[in-house]
Amino acid sequence: MEVLPNELLFECFSYLDALHIFYAFDGLNSRFSMLIRSIPLYLDFGYISTQEFYKICLNLITNERIKEQIYSLKIINQNQFHRQIVESANHIDGFVHLRSLSLNDANGYSDPQWNVNFSNLPELHCFHTTSFPVPSELPISQMRILTLPTISDYYGSFEKFSSITNLTVSRIFVGAICDLLKYASKLRFLHWIGGFHQYNSFIKRKHISNSLKQLTIETFEGDFAVIVQLLECTPYLTTLTLIDYEDEQLFSVHKWQSLIDLSLKNLLNFNLSCTYMDENHSSRTEEIFRQFQADFWIKSHLWYTGCMLFEEYSIIYTIPYIKRDFQWRSYPYMYSNEIIDRRNLLTDVKKLEISTDFMIHQCPYYFPNLTTIEIDNCDLTKEYCELLRTNVNLTNLIDLHIGSNCKIEDTQVFLELLKQSPCISSLSIECKTLSTLLDINDQLCEYLSKRIKKLTLISTKECTYIDEQNLTNNKFWQTFACIEQFRCDIRKRQSIQFLFESLSNLSYIIIHLKNDTISYSTSYLQDIASELGIKIHSNAMICAYSHILHVWINR
Repeated sequence: MEVLPNELLFECFSYLDALHIFYAFDGLNSRFSMLIRSIPLYLDFGYISTQEFYKICLNLITNERIKEQIYSLKIINQNQFHRQIVESANHIDGFVHLRSLSLNDANGYSDPQWNVNFSNLPELHCFHTTSFPVPSELPISQMRILTLPTISDYYGSFEKFSSITNLTVSRIFVGAICDLLKYASKLRFLHWIGGFHQYNSFIKRKHISNSLKQLTIETFEGDFAVIVQLLECTPYLTTLTLIDYEDEQLFSVHKWQSLIDLSLKNLLNFNLSCTYMDENHSSRTEEIFRQFQADFWIKSHLWYTGCMLFEEYSIIYTIPYIKRDFQWRSYPYMYSNEIIDRRNLLTDVKKLEISTDFMIHQCPYYFPNLTTIEIDNCDLTKEYCELLRTNVNLTNLIDLHIGSNCKIEDTQVFLELLKQSPCISSLSIECKTLSTLLDINDQLCEYLSKRIKKLTLISTKECTYIDEQNLTNNKFWQTFACIEQFRCDIRKRQSIQFLFESLSNLSYIIIHLKNDTISYSTSYLQDIASELGIKIHSNAMICAYSHILHVWINR
């Protein structure tokens, strides 16, 4: 690469995260050190390890020269101490050229608002949050691209949205969306995720949008008539996407043809993935599929449709399949146009759930880009794994979940499956099963110790909690001594100290704790931290049968 001119190197760097750029090129020579300090940097704190954070990221955000080059910042609240460091000393405010900011929580619960002085970020035009409260100081009128959990707080003052071009939002009334269209005159892309559809179901005031080109409606459960009213307000749409819609009226193909002909004359792309719930639906579904094969869909618009019939429901979808997850619980009857190659239908699927042997033995599909696989209710035999590899590209696999009802034939089979997945770093498995596998295969222990950074132990009736018996399994804890994230059930709070001492790289743990009060548990955590000379931050939640502690650890 050193023979390449700077212009080509800049082009290469534009495809890389700042973390990877500095990890690969910082200190290589004076030329590269200078180059990477003069280019726009896109920094993703996502799921990096604590070690990587302190080795690279901390230097990036504390160097004044480098801070001026950071254009994009993505922070997932996976490690509370990462957040505290970034937030301290007005670090976010110090990114004077910051254009894009994403603040999200990976664990699904809200945290207090971030302390950001947006007045110090004059170039910020892109803001994303799905789980945190929306900062009241957020300059909406300054934004161009926006992702928010709700915009209900702004209802009645949508004038602030006049500059928005791209909006993703949940929990908003359909009537509010139409009022939004009146003021968001530059809005081109709208992604609406479901909620607040039953109240204010029908649109009282129609405001025609001349700008909206792409509309995605996800997980909507209201009347199809509401969708019709909304689409009548967006006659200039070129792309319409409907995901997880369950209204039977959706499958009135003739109504769709009429709506598109009358109100959506500019529509070029029609994307669909919707479920039809009916145990006795085979003839009805076949008829729907047949109607989607009419000249209007195939010849006039080149919109091809497929169908899968499961035991209790059907899925009607346009080709290629647009959802990122796929659930295979029983073998379906399948319909698709004969000219379509079924093995290229599922290129966008990232997560696959398998809970039947039929998937492997009779699957006509191929999954080339999976990052997560969940397997349950199957016998993980040598034959099964060989067939799995013919249907799934394992080279991109990161997360592997082995359910409690999944039987593993032998340890060598499991080891070979892992070896076929070179990027794997996360494993979920039943505690007793994993302990048995480790006891009889040292090669498996060695491989897991090098690869797995995130471990989740699944509870069952036979093995529910980590107790004194499995705490003494030295092979188990030696194997996973380097994991950074851990999730488990604990019978006694005293076991927490053992985990902190045994897992020296642990930065984040989720504990399901039985029979302890939250206040007592959190107090005990602080005592442990003080004794071990570490810093912790914890959040506690109450569920039906246990207490859940989220603990971040800073060593």
